[in-house]
Amino acid sequence: MQIPRSSVYYKKKDESEENIQMMGIIEEEYGKDPTLGYRRITAVLRKKTGKSINEKRVRRLMKKLGLKGIFPKRKLTKSVKFGIKNEVIGETYPKNCVNKL
Repeated sequence: MQIPRSSVYYKKKDESEENIQMMGIIEEEYGKDPTLGYRRITAVLRKKTGKSINEKRVRRLMKKLGLKGIFPKRKLTKSVKFGIKNEVIGETYPKNCVNKL
């Protein structure tokens, strides 16, 4: 087996103190409003800390914390000329079939 020596001795670095503090602020802001994505959380962090913070860094920290902004999902039911078509099931219902889906 030929394994590069560098991969045998590789040790991951721990998160810096600054990143740990940012993770605390991210959790706090996400707890207040879970609809916040990485862009708005970046704006909040820039305002609170007064430093320029990259969105990629915030996205990585949020991923590490397992946080994701809540957003509207795709609309899977579309109205058509003769009734309602549910694309998930692939069935079509007539117009007089109200509240019977």
